[in-house]
Amino acid sequence: MRYSLLPDCVDAMGKFEFFVYRKKGIEPSQIPLEVRREVIQWVYDQPDEAMFKVEAKPDFTYKPVKGSFNKTKCSVCGEYVFDRYVRMKDGLPVCIPCSGYEKAVLVER
Repeated sequence: MRYSLLPDCVDAMGKFEFFVYRKKGIEPSQIPLEVRREVIQWVYDQPDEAMFKVEAKPDFTYKPVKGSFNKTKCSVCGEYVFDRYVRMKDGLPVCIPCSGYEKAVLVER
């Protein structure tokens, strides 16, 4: 089975104040409780049919990804990183920290 959110549901959720905070990079736990409760209650109140598209996938077979000890040396810091965590930056393999990925930081204006 495949479950996906209906576009109308996503559009309706986007109108809540909660998502104004999220678009600014504010973590959910830092959003005022009443703002969080409003969207949570709305979700609880929706019937499944208004939120989800459900599709049978009779030919689908789950194939778990095999773990691997294959590793690559980060071209920036020189540390080894398991291949599934390697990122490419300027055509070179790098670890996630050296890739430039950073968690969203709240900037006060």
